[in-house]
Amino acid sequence: MNWRALARCGPLLADEPAEREVLFRVLRVSARDWARPVGREGVPFNVVLMCPPAQVERLAAEVAR
Repeated sequence: MNWRALARCGPLLADEPAEREVLFRVLRVSARDWARPVGREGVPFNVVLMCPPAQVERLAAEVAR
């Protein structure tokens, strides 16, 4: 995993709602695949998202879509 690249993408996505939707879609698919891998027991997949307190509700709504 390229953690440095992932860390850099946060500020870049702040002003790109369409790109955030792509990220959230990829995370949803990844979480589903980790939860039900073929031929193995599921593995928890957790994601921590950070934002200013004033934007928590908006971010939660975006993630829930």
